[in-house]
Amino acid sequence: MGQSRDEDEVIFADVYPRLRAFASVIGPRSVDPDDLVQEALMRTLQKHRLTELDQPLAYLRRAVHNLSIDRLRAEGRQRTEALGDVDGIEAQTYPSDLADLEGVSEPDRALLYLIHIEGATYAEASEVFDASEAALRQRSSRALMQLRRALAPTPGGSEGDNGD
Repeated sequence: MGQSRDEDEVIFADVYPRLRAFASVIGPRSVDPDDLVQEALMRTLQKHRLTELDQPLAYLRRAVHNLSIDRLRAEGRQRTEALGDVDGIEAQTYPSDLADLEGVSEPDRALLYLIHIEGATYAEASEVFDASEAALRQRSSRALMQLRRALAPTPGGSEGDNGD
């Protein structure tokens, strides 16, 4: 049993950097990526040893993805409840470098990260998202178009135009 635990530690040490990077891109900004990774690992180890999984990284990515969606839903419910208590007060929003990327849905953001940043294949991504490669190609294409529109210069100005 100790041997299996040591092997699990080796596997986790190998996948951790990529898993944490994935969690930092797809997770809610209010949740530390390490918390998502730790919870995904804990839940996984309650059911399986990492050595028992055919593809531990894909399995853990899917767990992080599912946890992220759960956290986003919970935050949405909390915001809705909180907004019900402050009639007549508008929420303040502040611009961010991540605002355009956050305009893409979490699942699409996760897909774009896996495919275009990590270089995963659509076959690998299909294991994380439980969708066909063709469906993921289509989703990726739509998400990229949405992101390009969000980053396009506004009419009457251009990106990088500082008024000089």
